[in-house]
Amino acid sequence: MSTARCCTSLRMPFGYWEAKDAKDDLDAEDCVQVQARLPADNILFEDSREVVLIQNREELMRCATDDVAALEKLLALFFSYERIEIAQFRKAVELFRTTCPRCSRPCGA
Repeated sequence: MSTARCCTSLRMPFGYWEAKDAKDDLDAEDCVQVQARLPADNILFEDSREVVLIQNREELMRCATDDVAALEKLLALFFSYERIEIAQFRKAVELFRTTCPRCSRPCGA
């Protein structure tokens, strides 16, 4: 079992990828324990046969690794995930730009 932390360009983690042995059970207690020690907002568990995506502490999707279309969808969901506080920050920035456009311009512009 190994865990990889996936980060944005600002080194802020947006998800975790937990690789299990093929003999491990993805529904077993150890997956629950991993969720307890890692932020469970965006985690992938995989055992080379199956991949499980957990977002916001809920199982969002599960697929076989050889189901290319489903795996592509699952990975797109994983990599497009945006933490709630980041989404709220982006929304606040946009609100600031629209309510005070003069204030949001660079100095001297």
